[in-house]
Amino acid sequence: MATAATIETAYAEDGDTASFYYFLVGADGKPHHPAVLTTQHAERRVGEVIGLEDGSSVEVLSIEPIDDESVRHGLDGVLVVGPHADA
Repeated sequence: MATAATIETAYAEDGDTASFYYFLVGADGKPHHPAVLTTQHAERRVGEVIGLEDGSSVEVLSIEPIDDESVRHGLDGVLVVGPHADA
């Protein structure tokens, strides 16, 4: 989940949208491979199926809260993901 601070700074001065960065973690707590999702859309939801750059698909199982320090480092959220049921 993107915070208000990241949404406010998501637009460059020229009006172009910036990227949002989500860390992907498996249900076992281990980083998913690939471990980072980069997207131009801030909104994520549980049950959403995300196509990754490597051609695989994952389903968002939960969205974990992040702290202010993670936001300062450019992270917009942590998504707990599992294999897509239809994959």
